[in-house]
Amino acid sequence: MNDQPASPYVEFGSWEVLLAALQRFSSAWVFRGQREYSWNLLTKLGRDLRVVDEDRTKDWLQLENSAIGYFMDRAGSLLVKTPDEHDLLGWLAFMQHYGAPTRLLDWSLSPYVALYFAYEQPSESDAALYALNSYLARRTNAGALLPAAWDHLGIMKASRTDAEGNAVETYLAREKYRRNHENEILRWAIESKSKCPLPTIPFDQDDRMGAQQTIFTLMGDVDTEVDVWFEKEKWEFPTPKPGGLIAGSDSMVWPLNDPSDLVAKIRLPGSWRGQVLTALSRMGISASSLFPGLDGIGRATSGHLLGGNLSNRDILTGWVFS
Repeated sequence: MNDQPASPYVEFGSWEVLLAALQRFSSAWVFRGQREYSWNLLTKLGRDLRVVDEDRTKDWLQLENSAIGYFMDRAGSLLVKTPDEHDLLGWLAFMQHYGAPTRLLDWSLSPYVALYFAYEQPSESDAALYALNSYLARRTNAGALLPAAWDHLGIMKASRTDAEGNAVETYLAREKYRRNHENEILRWAIESKSKCPLPTIPFDQDDRMGAQQTIFTLMGDVDTEVDVWFEKEKWEFPTPKPGGLIAGSDSMVWPLNDPSDLVAKIRLPGSWRGQVLTALSRMGISASSLFPGLDGIGRATSGHLLGGNLSNRDILTGWVFS
């Protein structure tokens, strides 16, 4: 955020002040709405495993592995197209999309989409808007693995030393597919049990993901809540992935000095619900736009009711407008 908050826990005096503040977040930040402010941010897989194994006596990786296989075996007959068997990100994205337990969390590039999900369901409690600096979160995990953004032209070369000590020039984009490279990073985060959320973007996006401007974070350690990054004394940096410097540890290029550099949790008063949903609807953000199809219209009807306003047709046909 351009105007860095003094604390990662943020409150605003009015919806108008919050709206203005959201304009000052840089494009590096991603957002997630949560219905209850009191909840910490944990993946569905993490929540389910805590229920299944409250005493922490079972092998969580084995349980997760079984769940992925269970989904894959049954989804193949229902989906026209499925990811490659070795495409971890593709399968986790599919599972997340259909409500299966995964180590992914959904975020949006748009704070307004995230606001909608925070306020979508009726509640008397305050909601929360989480913000995560995806640039720093990615660097905290994977460091700088490339000299620049992914080389779609395949012309960027890097120098390395082979086993005999000879200088060798390589072209990463010619040697690996982006999908395979991304899956390597995800698997590294899981193997190293990284506690920092790892931002990743699915390669195969449907209409819903596009409308919601979806970006995922993968939790290498599924028993870790994102909220651990609100307290600096609890920070644990992952073992550096070969080839990259890690933010906040051995790198001065991407410094991570304070929790508010990485995360923020904004309190959303429950009393703002109708006002915010009405404003978002006028921005074109409602369930009917975020969930293309009839299920979106059904959800939008609920949002319309919670907004407490009349539709344009009602107004034009004679209802008193207030």
